[in-house]
Amino acid sequence: MSLEARTGRNKQVYDESLARQVAGCIPYDAKTGLVILISSRRHPKRFVYPKGGWENDETVEQAALRETWEEAGLRGRITAQVGRFDQPSKQNPNVTGTVHWVYAMEVNEVLDEWPEQSLRIRQSMTIEEALACIGKKQFMQDALRAFQTVHARQFKLDRTHL
Repeated sequence: MSLEARTGRNKQVYDESLARQVAGCIPYDAKTGLVILISSRRHPKRFVYPKGGWENDETVEQAALRETWEEAGLRGRITAQVGRFDQPSKQNPNVTGTVHWVYAMEVNEVLDEWPEQSLRIRQSMTIEEALACIGKKQFMQDALRAFQTVHARQFKLDRTHL
């Protein structure tokens, strides 16, 4: 498999209001309950969940898994949809500029090499630590809080099957 990330926006999906569609995962370790975030390219001391453009030759879930591999070097399975989160346009805060489709992904493979390994740092952390270092972007805070709810429910379901 190539270690090159997809680039450009020529295959980018937009909705009817021209909001860019982005897909991503909040990867987690099912054994420890920790989430795995990556450093932001623009603000290296800030962490984010892996996300990026949904392209027209893939499903939103495939895009989320691809972005998680490209940016974080993680592979796994989607266990739940966390939600859809709107990010306001930079030009007009009253309009949605980007729609984020976010999924919970149980990590089953941590790769040593991946496309953005020289640009990112991976770090495992608790939800509380993640909320503290993810920055002030409301959609990211909302996604992590929603993940926390989905994650708690997931572990309760998993424990009933033991």
